[in-house]
Amino acid sequence: MTIPNVTFITSSVNNIGERNYRKFESLLHVEEYTPPDRLKAFTVALEKMVRNTEKMRKENFYIRGNNFGEFSLKILIYVFFKTKTWDE
Repeated sequence: MTIPNVTFITSSVNNIGERNYRKFESLLHVEEYTPPDRLKAFTVALEKMVRNTEKMRKENFYIRGNNFGEFSLKILIYVFFKTKTWDE
């Protein structure tokens, strides 16, 4: 890639390696006949785990029913770990 000096000097650069958070996103497929109260308890327990885990961002995370599969309900888990490296 070639970037003209003037463009490089006058533009902001997003250095991905300098981020303070690492995103984790997953879809859990839960059996479609799972009772609503168990689904709610499950998502509340996951949210509590995020809030009680030291190295996780406490705001702007999502653990919600997201969609329907062929024979399942899909739960979106969208959280951020407080770390600058994937190794940690």
